Amino acid sequence: MEAVWLKENLLVTMVTFLPLYALLLQFLVTAVGAFLFTKEYGLRFSFFRLVLMTIIFVPFQWLLGLSAVRAVYRELRGQNNWEKTIHLGAHRQYKPLPPVRWERSSSLSR
Repeated sequence: MEAVWLKENLLVTMVTFLPLYALLLQFLVTAVGAFLFTKEYGLRFSFFRLVLMTIIFVPFQWLLGLSAVRAVYRELRGQNNWEKTIHLGAHRQYKPLPPVRWERSSSLSR
C-alpha cells in the first residue's frame, strides 16, 4: 500500500504511467474496432462481449509479447522453418503445366 501514498516528482510519475496509457488506448481502439465491425456486418455487440474483451485483453497482450520474444529468439538462432507441419507438402500432386505458346497479335502491333 506504500506505492499509493508515495510522493514522487510529477514528471517521473507521468513517465511511469505511459505503458498503462498505451495499453488503455490500445484497448479502446480494439473495442471501437470490434463495435464498428459488428455494426458493419449487422451483428450485435453485447455488453457481455465487452466484459469478455476486458478480461481477456491483458492476457492476450502477454501472449502476443511472449510470442514476439520467441520469434526474435528463433530468428536470431537462424530457425526460420515452419515447425507445425511435418509432411512438407507431400499432399500436393505434381502436374506439369502445358507450355505457353506466344502468338503475335496484329491488333497490338502498330
